[in-house]
Amino acid sequence: MQACLGAEIEVNGILEGETVKVRIPEGCQNEQVVRTKGFGMPKFKSDVRGDLFTHVNVEVPKKLSKRERELLEELAAEMGEDVSAARTPFQKIRDAFN
Repeated sequence: MQACLGAEIEVNGILEGETVKVRIPEGCQNEQVVRTKGFGMPKFKSDVRGDLFTHVNVEVPKKLSKRERELLEELAAEMGEDVSAARTPFQKIRDAFN
């Protein structure tokens, strides 16, 4: 959801004990790289720092509650995507073992 809606997350910085707030843009995709200026490696014999590059990994949930599934189906219908709402009994059994 954070990748869809955008968010500000905290990640470990380059320097020990440093945390950096990284802004994830709205609509961020899997394996997208987000740049945060001024929080990367320090330049040799200088106070200037480079940029911090954060690789985004989007996790898709493996199991959904009934309500979560309904909400996602409503969203898909709103976006005009064809999603088969009815799953066969075989699919439900297969999902139970996964």
